[in-house]
Amino acid sequence: MKKRNNIWATSFTIIALNILLFLNLTYFIFPPTKADAAEKGPIKIGFLAPTTGNFAQFGVDMNDGVKLFLESVNNSIAGRKIEVIYEDEGPGPDHAVGKARKLIKHDRVDMVAGVWITVLLTPLPRFA
Repeated sequence: MKKRNNIWATSFTIIALNILLFLNLTYFIFPPTKADAAEKGPIKIGFLAPTTGNFAQFGVDMNDGVKLFLESVNNSIAGRKIEVIYEDEGPGPDHAVGKARKLIKHDRVDMVAGVWITVLLTPLPRFA
């Protein structure tokens, strides 16, 4: 059973890395000038993952995967710094929507990533 959990954790870490890799690839398609990048400020990403409850280890692995990727690209993509705000998606859809609302309205993130449990995916698009 332990091996199966490690496979799932690895899979979800890879998903998180793929999201950030997509952002990195935009550099090669639309390379900005340094002046443009400095003018625009950092790219803010809100990252929802379960860091409490039964699935906490999956969320911790997802967060660690994002942090590893950002370290490997020196916390910048296309000349712009990356700022990630990590939030716990919590015990249910209401909590996840509240956290997404906070990320979008209060923290003013450019995108929301993560969201591990599929039942939480249903209400989030209606909010965003």
